[in-house]
Amino acid sequence: MEEKAFVWTEKRMSPRVYASGNLIFKTYWGSDPGSSEFLKTSYVPAELLEVSMDGMRIKTSTPLEEKNLLEFSKDYHASRVAIVRWVKKIESWYHAGLMYIHH
Repeated sequence: MEEKAFVWTEKRMSPRVYASGNLIFKTYWGSDPGSSEFLKTSYVPAELLEVSMDGMRIKTSTPLEEKNLLEFSKDYHASRVAIVRWVKKIESWYHAGLMYIHH
């Protein structure tokens, strides 16, 4: 049986470079896509795969959805917020592209 190669189809705003490390995100789950109210928050461990000036790609075992907001801090600096732009399930992992929200 022929194995098909997976091709990433997300649109990048800036070049990404490979990275590694572990992050813990505080995830905000909304009540509906247009609402600014959040039903709950939880903590999601993830593995960092790529970074850029505008975002990152992560891998996690926790299901994420487009438009989820994720908050994190790296090296004890000020926290950053990112929005999930896309999610792709590969085997038992969820790969997600995040775009930083500049505030």
